[in-house]
Amino acid sequence: MRAWSRLTAFAGIAAVLMLLALASSLPAQGGVSGLIARGNQLLAAGAFAQAAATFERARRIAGDGCVDCQVGLARSYYGLEDYRAVITPAQAAIGGSEREATLAEMARLLEVSLWHEARNRPAVLQRSAGAFRKVLKVGGVGERTALAGLFHVQARLGRTGEILSLAEGRLAAGPVEKRGALCAANPKPLGPNPSPAFQAELNRGLAAFGWTGPYFVVDGVERPARISGAPPVYTEEARRRRISGVVILRGVVTAEGGVSGVEVLAGLPFGLSESAVQAYRGWTFQPATLGGAAVPVCQTLTINFQIQ
Repeated sequence: MRAWSRLTAFAGIAAVLMLLALASSLPAQGGVSGLIARGNQLLAAGAFAQAAATFERARRIAGDGCVDCQVGLARSYYGLEDYRAVITPAQAAIGGSEREATLAEMARLLEVSLWHEARNRPAVLQRSAGAFRKVLKVGGVGERTALAGLFHVQARLGRTGEILSLAEGRLAAGPVEKRGALCAANPKPLGPNPSPAFQAELNRGLAAFGWTGPYFVVDGVERPARISGAPPVYTEEARRRRISGVVILRGVVTAEGGVSGVEVLAGLPFGLSESAVQAYRGWTFQPATLGGAAVPVCQTLTINFQIQ
């Protein structure tokens, strides 16, 4: 009887401890939700530093597997233009999410941040390649950005053969508009490695399996020249707030001299990014030529906004 009483007492204590553990976990979970909601409010208000601190508190409570925490951190650091800090949470968010919209957004933030951070270690680039491959596997709206990011990373790692293989597979399987993503392999903003020789090799490799552009501006390709088009408008709100800086765009100058596939790599607030895109799309170019024939080419363009 005594043994049974002891066993019953132990069972009662164990049940109490379990209830206490459950009760202690509930506020933490509620706290995470509240912190995430607060962090999103701060993001919407443009208070990026406070948002980053709030999402970091939520991540410490919930752990690295909290996708909403990682998404919030990536958005916050991107708003702060701390591109190195964007990379890890963007990778983690891609790894933990299956939502198409989330994957597309995080792939974009990751690709732009890698573009800004020219000195990433090979391990960082390899993890980024894995993240981009996952987005490609899921497909959907993030596919083009992920393909661009994967080309970018492979270019940084000097894996020309893998880029050509990826490009060939995409051309064989996908619609024509996916070809524009190859512009991300343009190594000009990526520092000394890979070199212009890499671009020329990529051009030759693409041409070998029926590629019709866009090409990269290297030896043998005459660059396009702007012949008409109005400059971007400095918006009144940006002028009033004395906003200055650069907007970096990537696009394709077509064989007819028009502009297509414009993407913002680095932007400015209060309508300046939109103004730069609108102006660029309206410009007319003398098209690039290869062997005397007009060809579409990738172009990265920097537009400088300065208060006079």
